[in-house]
Amino acid sequence: MPSLPVMVWLGGVQAPVTYQGRSGCCIGEDQIVFSVPASVPAGCAVPLSVQIGTVVSNTGLMAVANGSRNCTSVNAALAALGAAAIEQLATSGAPVNIAGLNLTKLPNGSSGYQDNARFNFFKITAFLPGTPPFFLSDIDDPPVGSCAVYSNANDNNDFPFASGADLSAGSSFTVQGPNGTTTVGPSSLFGGNSTTINSAGAFLVPGNFTIKGTGGTDIGAFTANFTLEGLPTMTGPTNSTTVTRANGMTVTWAPAPSGNVGISVVSATDSSFTYGFTTSCVAPASAGTFAIPAYALLPHVPGNVGYVQLFSSQNFPFTAPGANAGTLSVQLRGPAPGLTLK
Repeated sequence: MPSLPVMVWLGGVQAPVTYQGRSGCCIGEDQIVFSVPASVPAGCAVPLSVQIGTVVSNTGLMAVANGSRNCTSVNAALAALGAAAIEQLATSGAPVNIAGLNLTKLPNGSSGYQDNARFNFFKITAFLPGTPPFFLSDIDDPPVGSCAVYSNANDNNDFPFASGADLSAGSSFTVQGPNGTTTVGPSSLFGGNSTTINSAGAFLVPGNFTIKGTGGTDIGAFTANFTLEGLPTMTGPTNSTTVTRANGMTVTWAPAPSGNVGISVVSATDSSFTYGFTTSCVAPASAGTFAIPAYALLPHVPGNVGYVQLFSSQNFPFTAPGANAGTLSVQLRGPAPGLTLK
């Protein structure tokens, strides 16, 4: 249907459509041909959406590079490995050993915040069919200025591997920061829960941190150092705001001198917030404002109650003997004012 008003959005930029219609090669296959504008942000996981009127497709992720066939990861831990090395790991057919350290600050109802930790050491023994060449796009972060929409209320929770197994890295790990030292145990890849390391949210504060592990039978001793930046304060929208999806939404915060901020808009079709949609955008912290485009809100079901939340995801590389890749992620999440979407 070449007369349909098709729009393609790539990394937050509208890409010119040069052809829409039947494929020249295959019966029953339609295709859209578009050009990639120079203003599209580069990365290994640039969000791609197709819009016809008020109907917007699922978000796909594609690699965009400038002057090279190798994309550069937005996630600093993945960028340290390099796109070529990650592709070789994913396509070699051999198990891939991962050391993943995750620290999170979350709002804790009306009582403030809590700090959690989840340390996973595992090997990927099989990927989902067809996913190895695109593994980096599945696990990288979207670039600054872009928005991705996920068809669940838990952000991007899709993992491209079919099977895996836990690795031994020791029974406990120490985390030292400006407000003292705490001990964290390993979590299982399958069904393991996060550990609360501070119920008042007083541990994950700006400053220098060190994580140490004495090692186990699979992963050796390691030390990971990082400097944590704070999360800016969101100033709008306020609680109980009604948002017209077709108009988009502007989010504001107190500007920070460096780093990026993430913005989540979540709506659910059930009271437990299990099923729904998540719009996740990235903006420079120094801007103090970001306009979420309409195409990134239209997939949400109108009439549902949701929330908007400012967050930061800071990623750091580290090495551990026995691990093909070491990723250290710290996520700070702010308050979540309620929204009604229409």
